Amino acid sequence: MATILLVAEQARGHLKKATLNALTAAQQVAQKNGGHIQAVVVGGAGEELAQFVQNVHFVQNAEFEHALAETHAAAVAEAAKKLQATDVVIAATAYGKDIAPRVAAKLGAGIASDILAVVSANQFKRAMWAGNAIATVEVTTPVKVITVRTTEFAVAQKAASAGQVQPLHVAAPPAKTRFVEFSEVKSARPELTEASVVVSGGRGTKGDFKPIEQLADVLGAAVGASRAVVDAGWQPNDLQVGQTGKVVAPKLYIAAGISGAIQHLAGMKGSKTIVAIGPSRTVRGSQKAQVISRLGVTRIAVPVPFAEAGGPANVYVIEEDQGGVALFDAGIGTREGKEALEHGFAKAGLSFGDIRRIFVSHGHLDHYGYARAAQEASGAPVYVHVRDHDKVTGRDRTKQRLDLYGAYLTRLGAPPSLLEHVKVHFQDFRRMARPLEQVEPLEPGTVLKFKRFSAEVLHLPGHTPGLVCLWDAGNSVLFSDDHLLERVSPNPLIDLESNAEPTHRALVEYIRSARKVRELPAQLIAPGHAEPFSGHVEIIDRLLGFYEKRQARLLDLLHVKGPQSPADLAPQIFPNAREHHLYLTLSEVMGNLEVLESQGRIARKERGGRIVFEAV
Repeated sequence: MATILLVAEQARGHLKKATLNALTAAQQVAQKNGGHIQAVVVGGAGEELAQFVQNVHFVQNAEFEHALAETHAAAVAEAAKKLQATDVVIAATAYGKDIAPRVAAKLGAGIASDILAVVSANQFKRAMWAGNAIATVEVTTPVKVITVRTTEFAVAQKAASAGQVQPLHVAAPPAKTRFVEFSEVKSARPELTEASVVVSGGRGTKGDFKPIEQLADVLGAAVGASRAVVDAGWQPNDLQVGQTGKVVAPKLYIAAGISGAIQHLAGMKGSKTIVAIGPSRTVRGSQKAQVISRLGVTRIAVPVPFAEAGGPANVYVIEEDQGGVALFDAGIGTREGKEALEHGFAKAGLSFGDIRRIFVSHGHLDHYGYARAAQEASGAPVYVHVRDHDKVTGRDRTKQRLDLYGAYLTRLGAPPSLLEHVKVHFQDFRRMARPLEQVEPLEPGTVLKFKRFSAEVLHLPGHTPGLVCLWDAGNSVLFSDDHLLERVSPNPLIDLESNAEPTHRALVEYIRSARKVRELPAQLIAPGHAEPFSGHVEIIDRLLGFYEKRQARLLDLLHVKGPQSPADLAPQIFPNAREHHLYLTLSEVMGNLEVLESQGRIARKERGGRIVFEAV
């Protein structure tokens, strides 16, 4: 018979509510595999847990008094072996996330982390891409470790009768770490992850949390914060709600001055009721999806295999006036990309044969990679700005073009290894994006008419020379693709366009384009990655300020150290960058140098076949 071992978590001698959520998941696993549940408490007593579980074991001696991952993981792994556990279940709290990977390694077990549902004895559902996709994962090892997203499972009920509590003798391993102190932010308010009401504040509070705290005290609520607030130092880390913070699911969640970014939604979208408080000029919460839907637009998130992109790429499926649909971007040409598109089309009751027109925002493979296959399936024409034609047709990926890049990167002072990374990048294009044989020009200023709205084509060079966005003035919606993302700055990449030296100064062009977009009365931005957002003026101002600080840093380095090449400057600006990111960091540095050069603050010279910059 299978044995499910529930790992309990305690604080100040009391059982944490998260353990009871994990118990519900353990009960579901037991129903699927016909097993029975036992529990282990490390560093505490088990009487409280015995009200819910029939067999409770406690490991209690001085070595386990403090919740060190090193000692507690060893204790849990040893308990699992002694009790012949087939499944080890623990809440996906900070404690659970700390010890679960260690337990799995010690047991040689597969791990299903942060599960949302139990599908079968071996299969579980878990979120990916900040909740944009729900995957069913299967663990095939004899022993499984399962961490449970507590917001997705109800609190377990007490058993009809109290269970047995017995000690379990486990030897503590030689410790390489030692406990120094436990520093806790004490509050009379409920703990964030266990509160039934949460009041959270975002960047819109301007750092003034008094109204947030006053409202929380009236409602008996916990106080939360967005990542932007924590990053700004306005509130401590332990209040952060979101993908990289705490996950909560209260009965009532009040979000004040929070933009509704996907990273924040990932931490609170399980809340029963959500109230958003913000300026009326912006679109908040679920209204964003409703605006897009009213336009006859379906957003399909397509996974991409590189983190730098900022998450899955969006394909916007737009209803056409005479039937069928148009695409704004086509996703990436991988198997996973194809499957995501097929699933999105099927969910909308469509097939690829319904496509009438395909508009490509720019020539990066995560946005046009599947266009060739979609064109072949539908016979639809593909429209791209002329300055990105070479990218989508493959003419920018030849050996001759690679040689041009090699020569130019050498002049920037780049090591030979960078060219090898560029070669790999070229190979990725062939593998993930079939070249288009026929494309039509997408002219700036053209007004595209769809079933429920019309949009003007805006040429906004920067991210690529031929990048375009769609501006729906009637509904104040900008389909911004990669020109404007909420949480990721668009990389100003070096782009030669078949020249020995670029005429496209990526960041100079991008800043000019961003200032144009800043003047648009946009209420909603539908980006190339992640969910729609509002507040574009603030985001652009923050981005431009970020670039100004980077340019000031470069100028300081040139003043202090004298003339340097872009490759000399890159590691000083990005000291922790990995080697395969050198093209991105070199492009970023070169872009900012070109901005300073355009302002007359620095000058370039060629010395010994190398381009160097010096302060004026």
